[in-house]
Amino acid sequence: MKLAFIAYHDSYHYNKIGGTDAFVRRISNYLTKEKNEIYLLSYGVKSYKKSNISEYIVQIEFVQFEEMLEFIKENEIKHSISI
Repeated sequence: MKLAFIAYHDSYHYNKIGGTDAFVRRISNYLTKEKNEIYLLSYGVKSYKKSNISEYIVQIEFVQFEEMLEFIKENEIKHSISI
């Protein structure tokens, strides 16, 4: 399964402690136990950035919301959680 967490760029940060940050991190790590692909997608940054957090977790920051939606469509991500 492919799952995307979708948010405005300041809504959460994967490596910070507490609240939404911990929720996203814990759910993501749990879901990778079954080898699900997790995408942490955000928009509203000044430049595109992609980083692999682990084998099954990828974090991507998009400049525009539309770019993020196009990525979801192109990669056939059927499940998402909006934050």
